Amino acid sequence: MKRTIEHIKRMTSSAVLWAVAVVLLSATGLQAQDCNLPFSCVNDVQVSLDTNCVEVITPGSILREMYFASSDYTVVVKTAKGKIVPNNIITRAYLGQRLEVSVKLNPCGKSCWGYAWIEDKYPPVLRNCDTVTVACDANLTAGVGVPRVTATDACGPVTIKQLPDVVTKLPCGSPYVKQIERPWMATDSSGNVATCVQVINVRRNTLADVRAPRSYDDRDLPILECGVFNHYLPNWAPDPAYTGFPTGINCENIQYHYSDIIFEVCGKGKKVLRSWEVIDWCTGRDTTFAQTIKILDTKGPVCTEDPNQVVILKTDPKKCTATYKVPDPKATDCSKYSYIVGYRVKDHLGSYGDTIYTKNIIKHTDNTYTLTSLPTDTTIIIYKLTDECGNVSYCSTKVLVKDKESPSANCEGYMVVSLRDNGWAEVTALALNSGSEDNCGIVKYEIKRLDTNCPGYPQDKTFRDRVNFCCEDVNPDPTKYIKVVLRVTDAAGNTNECISNVKVQDKLAPEITCPADVTLECYVDYTDLTKTNGSATAKDNCMATVQPYQDTKYLNNCGIGYVLRKWTATDRQGLMSMCTQRITIIDSDPFSEEHITFPGDTTVNVCVDPQQLSPEYLDSKPKFHSKHCADLAVSYTDDYYEVDNACKKILRHWRVINWCTYNANEKNYYTHTQKILVHDIEGPVFISGCVDRTIVSREGDCEEEVHHRVEASDKCTPANLLKYTWEVDLFSNQTIDRAGVGPAISDKYPVGKHKMTFRVLDNCGNESKCTYTFLIKDDKKPVPVCHGELVWVLDKNGRAEIWASDFNLKSEDFCGTAELTFAFDEKNTQKAKTFTCADVPNGVSARIPLRMYVFDSDGNFEYCSVILNLQDSPGTNACPDNLVGGISINGKILNNKLEGVDGVNLVLEDMTMEHEEIIKSQLDGSFAFTDRTLYNSFMLKPEKMDEPNKGVNTLDMVYIQRHILSVKKLETPYQLLAADVNNDKKIDISDLVGLRKIILGVNADYGTNRPWRFIPYDFTFEDPYQPFDLVEYKAYDQLLSDQLAQDFLMIKVGDVDANYSSAQLFGRSKRRYSFSLEQEGNDVVFRAGEDINVSGLQMAITADLKSSLASGKMEIDDQQVFRTGNEIRLAWTKNSNVFVHEGEILFVLKNADLEKVSLSEQINAEVYDADYETYELDLKVRNGGQIQRTTRLSVYPNPFRDEATIEFYLNQKEDYELKIFDQQGRLVYRSKQAGQQGLNRELLTKEKFGQSTGVYLIRMETSGFTQTQKVIITD
Repeated sequence: MKRTIEHIKRMTSSAVLWAVAVVLLSATGLQAQDCNLPFSCVNDVQVSLDTNCVEVITPGSILREMYFASSDYTVVVKTAKGKIVPNNIITRAYLGQRLEVSVKLNPCGKSCWGYAWIEDKYPPVLRNCDTVTVACDANLTAGVGVPRVTATDACGPVTIKQLPDVVTKLPCGSPYVKQIERPWMATDSSGNVATCVQVINVRRNTLADVRAPRSYDDRDLPILECGVFNHYLPNWAPDPAYTGFPTGINCENIQYHYSDIIFEVCGKGKKVLRSWEVIDWCTGRDTTFAQTIKILDTKGPVCTEDPNQVVILKTDPKKCTATYKVPDPKATDCSKYSYIVGYRVKDHLGSYGDTIYTKNIIKHTDNTYTLTSLPTDTTIIIYKLTDECGNVSYCSTKVLVKDKESPSANCEGYMVVSLRDNGWAEVTALALNSGSEDNCGIVKYEIKRLDTNCPGYPQDKTFRDRVNFCCEDVNPDPTKYIKVVLRVTDAAGNTNECISNVKVQDKLAPEITCPADVTLECYVDYTDLTKTNGSATAKDNCMATVQPYQDTKYLNNCGIGYVLRKWTATDRQGLMSMCTQRITIIDSDPFSEEHITFPGDTTVNVCVDPQQLSPEYLDSKPKFHSKHCADLAVSYTDDYYEVDNACKKILRHWRVINWCTYNANEKNYYTHTQKILVHDIEGPVFISGCVDRTIVSREGDCEEEVHHRVEASDKCTPANLLKYTWEVDLFSNQTIDRAGVGPAISDKYPVGKHKMTFRVLDNCGNESKCTYTFLIKDDKKPVPVCHGELVWVLDKNGRAEIWASDFNLKSEDFCGTAELTFAFDEKNTQKAKTFTCADVPNGVSARIPLRMYVFDSDGNFEYCSVILNLQDSPGTNACPDNLVGGISINGKILNNKLEGVDGVNLVLEDMTMEHEEIIKSQLDGSFAFTDRTLYNSFMLKPEKMDEPNKGVNTLDMVYIQRHILSVKKLETPYQLLAADVNNDKKIDISDLVGLRKIILGVNADYGTNRPWRFIPYDFTFEDPYQPFDLVEYKAYDQLLSDQLAQDFLMIKVGDVDANYSSAQLFGRSKRRYSFSLEQEGNDVVFRAGEDINVSGLQMAITADLKSSLASGKMEIDDQQVFRTGNEIRLAWTKNSNVFVHEGEILFVLKNADLEKVSLSEQINAEVYDADYETYELDLKVRNGGQIQRTTRLSVYPNPFRDEATIEFYLNQKEDYELKIFDQQGRLVYRSKQAGQQGLNRELLTKEKFGQSTGVYLIRMETSGFTQTQKVIITD
């Protein structure tokens, strides 16, 4: 119960009076009151702050009764966070808070508490709301011509609002023209409101309040300058808005009129005599004022030309002066003006002076001017301007004449320069010049080299008065020159250049000196210059070069005799000098056998082909001493032998001949025999094929052909002489199962891990072995066959250990079952699980869903879903019973896309109690029945009988027709059930006829079938190709535990291509196709918009009542058409596809007017091609616009998570409005857009729905249409 502070105060006052009476009685001898008197606090009290926004909490603020004095109580006030309010003084800081107030009765030690809600009930205070009187022409805006009303509030900010004025016009007898009542409203932060009305009296003017405007005549006000004053009326009289109105005329009773007499003066000037007539309609009296306005041209034209702007000219061709056509001056004047020109030039001191020159000026017939012979430099052009009133002014501009014509540079084309004896020469710029010239004269000649190698003169590559040449420039090639550049510069700094070729020559030959003659022994290298007194020397003015010597030999076969060595010196110019040196060669110690060391015997421990054991390989050859004077020839022959102590024995016979002393008639050569033994200690090496491998069996027969091939090499034995053997140990069980010879074997092996061994033997008896494994794997998953549900009883301790293998019934592997293993996880680690009473919430039983995974030896796995029915034994009762909430049955209704479906009826029949309950599935498709009675039997069955035509279209008919004709069979049991339209457990032409009647709207239901079928999700079809015998409910006999995930799969009858979802999501392609319509006589012809292979078509059109469809390329029969009113519906299919070409006539609408044909949305207008692709159909007028169609609103995808697209048609360009409402009908989004004729799209994001998931309604409104669509936002 809440009580206000005023109520508490009243109660407190009464209690105080009663207490006083008690005390008085006590004074007379009655017994005083004690601590047993009632003591309690009000639970909730409202405390309103005063005008200063302050209030003090007292004991009486919260106590129900007070029997003691206030001083006997202690009051403590705390905030919601427990903070104590100082001195119990409540200020604006606590507004809106719920404070805890505790009161303690000190003499008795009692205490109680309650809560105080802090409020502000006092309205704001308004100021400046007094009545005011203002002039008739006053600005009535608040805060400008009228005081603005203000408001204050001690408890916080105030919002003040000016309300619309109430205006009352007053009669002529009143001193006021009108009275304005201006309401004001102020609102504080607590919602308290204060108002006031401000009265504004507007005073009435009389003729006495009117004053004449001032004159512009140089007496009252200065005259107006023509060109400065530019405010004119259409008759060129001055605008009174700028020359003044009479004052005091802005009252409703005062009116005025004026007239002008205009006197023309020179130029654009004028004099105006303006007469004003003013009348007071309340008195009927009037008065007249005269105003003089003079607008004269008293100033010369105003120059707008920038006097510092410079026009740059270039000199005339071949001249040092320029010609300039002077432009008109840039100036403004209210009158017309004319001009003449002159100019100023600089004198010899560089100053312009005051003289204005007029020579060399040509005046043209169009009053323009040309200046000739302007000198180089800056010239000031002077304009003298005179307007129609004789006012004169001067303007100027500058012209800068520049010499931009480059000089003509002419060089000597070819020049020869000879070096002096010091190797240097120079050339000046003037020496290179050959008649260079310029229009204003050349002031400088400069020369430079393009490149230089001369030491100390890098500056020769920059322009200067001369350049140097040196020995590095000499080149004997007559086509090679030194490039030099001549630059000429005129007084304006313009330059030009020319290039000349300079040939530098050296005409002095070098001087050469040979080394002295010398005698050498024959073993001394006479080409070693250190042994022959060195090289020749030479000198030249340009550093001559001594060329490599040339020897002429006069030696016998043993190198004895002499050599003549010729030396040559050459300089850069190619001039040469020569000298000759003699070298004599002798032999003082002839060659003999003592000078030979033959190689010794050797043994080789590496198997090498004897043909490869060359002396170079063995590093074993004869060595010679003092052989320089001999001409030696060394040869050998080998003899090969097989011996016991080696692989090979070689006898190498050496022979050495000195051709200097050799005589064919004498045996004067030297011989030696060397013994070589070859040993082999290494076996062959495997170089390929000896690696472990894994092979997957692909044929499905649990064996695979494997190709084995190895290759070895041996340093001694050729590859073709190596001998191979092999053996196979199947399943690696240490038993040889197959063996053979050769390096390769191809054979079939069973699935498993096997061992292959190859051996290879070389010719020296060395053997090597390689062993590797090869694994044959199958890639087929095992087939889990499980116990669907196991009942397991907890032991006396309330525990049970369940092995995954306990659920195995007869699981199989494609290649045997010996290696199958079982687990509860896909990593094959959780072989068993332990369960306790915690897994049985009700203490009796629980059905626990699990997965049993089956693994084969190759790691392939598959699982099956199983149920563990875990029960507590009644005998031990290890788990305490907890049946308060009863048993639950829950699950989901899922569509063909495994999306939840809402709005489906779930009927749960209690077979024991003979009672049933019906609920609907939720937004996500879920349902739950709770608090079911333990041990009762139940049957659960979904039902949905509405929306029979949802999701069905002519494409479904195409699928059924192709199935009947065996063109394309339906593949899944769900498709077959959807195709059995009349529920006769077969698919034939009657199903096709029944579905067409649903699509065309002939029938409203399926007759012997329900529109929706529901199959338990865990249902297994015995024959998927004959799925018609099925169970569409779930039965529970003597329910012992919660039944979780009792899901059903929903099938829409007729929806063969699974097009329907609960939110009407059409997931097909948004591609479009159009028919072209044309009026031909009394008929409308439908033509193909483009080539297409048609398998089906559906549409609905509105036309005249007498219209009918006739065949074209598409043959139409009566069963495919349904007529209702002026609407014709068509669902067309044929036994085979029909290919139509662009422009080909498809069918004809007889007795029809094209202007009355429109596309109806009763049936989605769609065309289907041979690949079962869907095209949205448009109708277009041939060579014209688009046929009207009924506006249809669609949203896709739906449901959606982040964003969706809304799509609709408009038959004309018009505005549309979108509104989005939540489930409570609240408007959460609204937009107004300009729509286009035809297809319109708008993107909807989750933000427009307020970021919340759930069901929403979208409403689209136009001037003549409204449609609503449900959408769903999911997580």
